Amino acid sequence: MAQKSIDDLIRFTTTVSVRARARRELLLFLRRLAVLGALILGLCILGTVGFVVTDGQSVWNGFVLTLDTIATVGSIPSPTDTDAEAVKIALIVLGVGTLFYGLVSITEFFVAGHVSGLLEERRQRMIDSLSDHYVICGFGRVGRQVARDLDAGGAKYVVVDENPDNHELAQAVGVRFLEGSPSDDEILRGAGIERYRVEEIEVGAGCQSEGRTVADVRGGAIVVAVRRPGGAVVTQPPDETVLQVGDMLVALGTPRTLDRLEALFAPTGVGAR
Repeated sequence: MAQKSIDDLIRFTTTVSVRARARRELLLFLRRLAVLGALILGLCILGTVGFVVTDGQSVWNGFVLTLDTIATVGSIPSPTDTDAEAVKIALIVLGVGTLFYGLVSITEFFVAGHVSGLLEERRQRMIDSLSDHYVICGFGRVGRQVARDLDAGGAKYVVVDENPDNHELAQAVGVRFLEGSPSDDEILRGAGIERYRVEEIEVGAGCQSEGRTVADVRGGAIVVAVRRPGGAVVTQPPDETVLQVGDMLVALGTPRTLDRLEALFAPTGVGAR
């Protein structure tokens, strides 16, 4: 138990560290963009003033010539005045250096994988904001069918699967997905498993669900099993399974759906919550 707690702490610390590093890298990238913008603005101002003073250009023409020079387009004829040519040469050198700085910053941001980390953090924030949702462990044939059923019912869910191929498949159809082992407690907590419940509900005498079928009462909950009074357990009971006094339902669902289910099995006269 102690080793498990240590492992969980290590995984949690690693996750926090990755997120903090991603945020730092984003702030650094934004600062670099701000510096780049300031440099370009400064070059435009200096170039415009330089062409106005040295070549007698209007402010607008000087600005257009400055942009043409910084971008190394060369669509506008070069000025004939020596001082104006010196201004243009300075703008070319500084402009190329500025654009190269911007290209390096953007390339470094993407190549280093920061975008992937930021997207992962954003996906985790979206999952963290979920409540009243389901967690599907595995996205194989059965998992995909469960996802389709939940989609049809308008339910929210998160898929946990350690297969990268299934991750790509889930991304293609817009499914919330966490890559990892469904048996990993930290991964399940990341999927929000601590925000909904598994309940055992007894069929009491005189409750309104006595004698009804599983299909009649389950609603949005999932009835995992029915344990009979004699001890026999029916796993994944068919929809037509009739519930009798003394049966114990094992149900999985969100707080809302389980509250509704429990209310159906409350003794007669007890109001629904």
